[in-house]
Amino acid sequence: FLDLSAKVISSPGEYGLYDIAFHPGYADPTSPGYGFFYVFYNGREQGSIYSYISRFRVSADPDVADPAGETWLLRVEQLQLWHKGGELDFDPATGALYASLGDDASPPNAQSLDTPKGKIVRLAVDDVPAAATGDATAQVEPEFIVMGVRNPYRFDYDPVTNNLFIGDVGENTWEEISVVAADGALPNLGWPCREGPAPLPLYQNHPVCAGGQSFVEPATWLAHADGHCAIVAGKLYRPANGIKQFIFTD
Repeated sequence: FLDLSAKVISSPGEYGLYDIAFHPGYADPTSPGYGFFYVFYNGREQGSIYSYISRFRVSADPDVADPAGETWLLRVEQLQLWHKGGELDFDPATGALYASLGDDASPPNAQSLDTPKGKIVRLAVDDVPAAATGDATAQVEPEFIVMGVRNPYRFDYDPVTNNLFIGDVGENTWEEISVVAADGALPNLGWPCREGPAPLPLYQNHPVCAGGQSFVEPATWLAHADGHCAIVAGKLYRPANGIKQFIFTD
């Protein structure tokens, strides 16, 4: 369907292609998202490596995408090898695209409002003209929805409750899952001032943790014990019996 092997940087570290998401209106000719899908990957540009969230369009052949129509919606330079994110998930009601970005192995990024690193962002992708190609980053401003995350490989947007279920990979002791509203005051999950349920001693005297911030406690956490390692997270699932579950891998 789409071959990006010539563009994607897949090593070393955690570079690669992370996710693909089809617009909720992909098959609807009346939708502004008709024929559009979105890809999150790392690529090289003039000697530097960037994370790209790009829009592509299907070609006249429904089984083949048009690789020439790439449109950058978010472009973030990466300086380290680790902690890139990165999930894509749509709100089917509004067509807004959510994306998770890791802290680029620089923990203070997660507490800075000057960078999308260490955040979950929302992109109003329908604001970008359908005919746009190339660099369209000036036409869509990433809206910070959650801050204070370390490396959220996966999250899930729940249109029933308007909540985000977020799996955040820990560092020293704790893995955590958080549940926060997608609209409202910008929730701060605490990294690197906190990890899981506890303060992270290494950063207690760091300036980013000295402002008396209010942090959202995780919904649940898991210690690095008994062979447990990283929470990758996954999808919210409502089986027929009505019990709500968040399925994740450890």
